[in-house]
This record gives sequence, structure tokens and C-alpha cells, in this order.
Amino acid sequence: MAVAGVVDAARRGGLWLVSEHEGWRAALAAADVVVSDLGSLSVYAAAADTPMLLAAGGTSTVAAGSAAAELAATAPRLDPAAPLRPQVDDARAAYDPGRFRGLVDRTVDGPGSSMPRIRSLLYSVLGLSEPDDPVEADPVPCPDPEPSHPAALRVGAVVTGDGVAVSRFPSPGDSSAGSAGLDHWHRTADPERARMSEVDAATILYLPDGPDPADRAARALATWPSARLVAAVTGARSCTVYARGHAPVVLTLDEPVDPLLAASLVHVVRTTRGELRERELLFVGDRRVVVSVDTVRSAGCTTPPSGDCSS
Repeated sequence: MAVAGVVDAARRGGLWLVSEHEGWRAALAAADVVVSDLGSLSVYAAAADTPMLLAAGGTSTVAAGSAAAELAATAPRLDPAAPLRPQVDDARAAYDPGRFRGLVDRTVDGPGSSMPRIRSLLYSVLGLSEPDDPVEADPVPCPDPEPSHPAALRVGAVVTGDGVAVSRFPSPGDSSAGSAGLDHWHRTADPERARMSEVDAATILYLPDGPDPADRAARALATWPSARLVAAVTGARSCTVYARGHAPVVLTLDEPVDPLLAASLVHVVRTTRGELRERELLFVGDRRVVVSVDTVRSAGCTTPPSGDCSS
């Protein structure tokens, strides 16, 4: 697929490339904001009452009086020269539910009844008797993209009176958008997927869930001397952090966010305040996440500078 090559760097930064044949319906249903051209997707977004930004250019190919033409005249536009994140946030915050209800009512006839209508029409055209069974719609299948956790990230943070706010950006990529006011910059990388230069520059290494995390973490720290800690996923809301000169700590989050975010919290707290508390606060976007910190003392392991955590 030609598009895949064009967006390769973005895919490495976490972009999901959904098939044009299937998967897009589930993505639309789950979307917080839709960025679309003036094709049918923009009308579907309006029908789903989802905030949108139009990324289209001119309207010379849009039929006058069509739903797309009305959207072109009324929907907010994406400014490709401006930072993306503030535009997405503003689109969500400023959206008035039901904004496009009139357009949808004029475009869609008999919402919820298209399947029985189409079946009746098809059987009529074929000259067949229509079954008495009701029309049943299958669930929309979820997209099945390749694993999309970013291979490498650039991370900034703000230390507040309550905790640490963490923001992550693709690497490589332009992190200037939305980075104002951030400090404590560091890099993270997945040593199995990131480029060697990205792993070599990383302060934090991410390890996917797997057997013998302590041994894998020790080998990663020994192999990559620039890394200060390794975070191994242990559950949907938990990870274990292995750091040079510290006993491992298990971090459990009370919100469904990526547990590897807590590894950056550990790094920032230790480089600013020093010791971790039993409860830390992590701020991710508009979420306030309580992180429970449990030190693994029974293993008798304090990872030395060499990274050997075998005893």
C-alpha cells in the first residue's frame, strides 16, 4: 500500500493505519474527533454527532446543495500549519452536540431502517418472496492493525504540587506543538522495535509483557549503558520498573492509561524529589491517575550500575 510508505514514520510513532475496506467503521464509532476531507466520512461523522475538523482544500468538486457542501460552509477547518493537538482539543471543547442535526435530517431518510428497506427492494427486484425473519445486523468488527505502541518517544513533564504531568511525543517527530512549559525531557524506546540510535539515546527502555522480566531488564541495562531504568509491562494497568541502584518497584494505576507512563513519573520524581511515595499522582491530559508504588524487597535485588539484577 503506497500510503503505508508515506506515513511510515508516523506509524512508528503510534499511528494506526486502518484498512479502507474494513475497520474504519469501528474507528469512526470510537473517535473523539474526526479529521476528514469532504467525502462521505465527514457526513458519517456528522450523523454520529462526533466533533470534526475538515482537512479539505477547495470545494470545486463538491456538488452544490449537497451535504458535503453544507459541511464545507459550516464545519471547522484544520489548519495544517498550526499545531495539531490544540486544534483537536478545541474541536472537542467547542463542539455543540446536535450541531449538524438539521443536515443529517435532510440527508438521511428513515434512520435505523436502511437494512430492511434495502432487503425489501432487493427481493422485489429479484421477484422473490421476502423472508419473514427480521433483518439482523452483525456487530461492526474491530480493526486489527499491527501493534502500534510507539517504538520511541520524546517525553516532557511538569512537576506540580500534587504530582507529575507527563506528555509524550513521537520520535522522530515535531514535539514543539504542545510542548510549551514542559521540562524534564527524556527519551524512551522499545529495544526490540526502535532504531539503534533511538535506543542508545533512551533514558527509559520499554519491555513488552513476557517471561523473566527481571532477567530481561538486567540484560537491557547491561547492553544499553545510557538507559537509567527499564519498565516491563505486567498487566493492563501495571508495570515493574528496574533502575540502576534501586530495588524494583511495581506500579499499579487506578485508571486505564498506558502503565508505561508511570515509568516517566518514576524518573522525574527520582531526579527532582528523590524517593517515591507509596502513592503518587500522575496527570495525563485531563486525567488524574493514582499510582500505587510497591517496592520489591523480597527478591533481594538492588540493580547496580552494571545492570546485573540476578541476585
